[in-house]
This record gives sequence, C-alpha cells and structure tokens, in this order.
Amino acid sequence: MALALCDLPEQLAYGAFNWDSATPLGIFGTSASGRTTALRQLASSAAQAGLVTHVIGADLNQLALPNAALAGSQLDTFHPCEVLRLTQLALEGKLRGQLLLIDDLDCVGEAIDTVLGLGEGRDVLEKLVNASRRGLFALALAGDLANAPMRWCANISQRLYLGVCSDTLADQAGLKRCQQAPNQVGAGVLTLASHWCAAQIC
Repeated sequence: MALALCDLPEQLAYGAFNWDSATPLGIFGTSASGRTTALRQLASSAAQAGLVTHVIGADLNQLALPNAALAGSQLDTFHPCEVLRLTQLALEGKLRGQLLLIDDLDCVGEAIDTVLGLGEGRDVLEKLVNASRRGLFALALAGDLANAPMRWCANISQRLYLGVCSDTLADQAGLKRCQQAPNQVGAGVLTLASHWCAAQIC
C-alpha cells in the first residue's frame, strides 16, 4: 500500500515506498509531525485495494475512513470495552485479510488498562504486533516518538519516524544522529530491516 516517497540518492531520484502489509508498520513521531496523516494515507490505499479497515484512536474525527463500504469497526478510547473486544477478535484470527489501524498508542494502551489493569494495554499491543507478524491481519500503529525504543515494539521491523529533526529527538527515538529529517509535516526517516532512507508522506 502506497505510503511515502523515499529519497534514493544513488539514483538521484525519489521512489515510492509501498508498505508490505504482511509485516506490521510502526509510525512514531512528535506532536503534529504527520502521524495521523500517514494513517489516513494507508486507509486510502487500503480502500483502493479493497481491504476492510478497522480503526482505534483517541480522536476518530482525525481519521475518517474514505470508503464507507469497506469501513469496519471505528472505535475511540472512550469505549475501552469495545476496543478490547476488537483486539480480542483480531488475536483470535477473526480479522484475517483485513487491516487494523491504531492511532495514539498511549491513549489506546491506557484505555485497555482501565479494563484489564495497569500495564496490560501494552501487553495487548505487543500481542497484536506478534499476531500480525504471523499473518492474522495487517497492522499499522502510530504513536509518540518515545514508544519507538520500548520493548513491546521490538518486533516492528518496518518503521516511519516523523519529526526527528535534532540529535535529541534522534536519541529519544533510538536512531543514529545521522538519521534525521527536515522539520516539516510528513517528513521523516523510513527504516526497514537492513537499511534506512529519508521519506515524505505522499
């Protein structure tokens, strides 16, 4: 699914990055860096591909799905029991062949905590990452930069970092100091298993 344009310096050109939804994608960034914009781009690409898409987020007004016919559950964090039920369905394999978008990881984790107990939200998010790696559903998550180096995110090999425009922010994200992007919305650094490149959300 189309997500971003990548800088290809050896070819003196830009190339499209199409997310391989067989592997979970993490979008980590500072406030107003374009995290939700990136999820909206994925939702648009999913609609074009005919994928049923589910959304969990703190503010659903920021992440409206483009195709009502393909819209699955759309849950905000004010309904934690429903959020937990959707994650359970995903873990049970009931969303196979579908896409789950999660925006504002901290808020979603805290919502699940209110049902299961402190710290359980992150455990559920980690289980979702691992289940997605096993092919039960496609998963893209977006959250604050501070989430990137956390243990529960360790199995997210495809990552887009947004708003990393200083040594301090690179350190916070667990990136090398050379892995920075311009200070503009949608500009970031894309890291895959073995390499990285500068990127701009389409």
